[in-house]
Amino acid sequence: MDQSTAIRDAIFDTVLAAYADSSGAGSSSAYPNDEILVQRLWPGQIIDQQEYGNAWSPTNTAGLQAATENLSNLVNPIPIIADWYNPSGRKVEEMYGYLINNAQECHEPIVRSTAIAVEVESVSADTTNKSAPPEVSSELMERTEVEIPTASGPPIKTMTMTSSALQKKNLEVAHGNAVAAMKVNLLAS
Repeated sequence: MDQSTAIRDAIFDTVLAAYADSSGAGSSSAYPNDEILVQRLWPGQIIDQQEYGNAWSPTNTAGLQAATENLSNLVNPIPIIADWYNPSGRKVEEMYGYLINNAQECHEPIVRSTAIAVEVESVSADTTNKSAPPEVSSELMERTEVEIPTASGPPIKTMTMTSSALQKKNLEVAHGNAVAAMKVNLLAS
């Protein structure tokens, strides 16, 4: 191993040690070792305080908008998962856009054509099967199997929530939101 490679490896080992505990003792790291991946970029990218420092945020409203944009551009490329950094061509901004732009509130199965019929049958939990945990059985009771015909082949079978299960989930979300709002109000006062 040449001197340049040894220096490079020592730098990356130091960065990894800051996040992972490889001592074999109880981990003092906030992250489990099997969830840590350090991607190497050589030579390293220079992070200039003038370019990235004092970024605007909701808690730093006096910060610089340009620094926020620079940070956003810095972390926007999604890398390929490997030891060495290499952009995949995808961007966080694009993936987030796909999620937001294609999100739909769906209470019933989506049928693209009114000319086709949708066959719906109930799914019942097998109470004679003692190997299925009760939470799985109750989850199955809240689902309905839907068969959607396709124009070019066999129908697609999928699962959807029953209307009572959907109402229950909506109430759980509303309750969670109310609890979160109450905690925010308590923290603010």
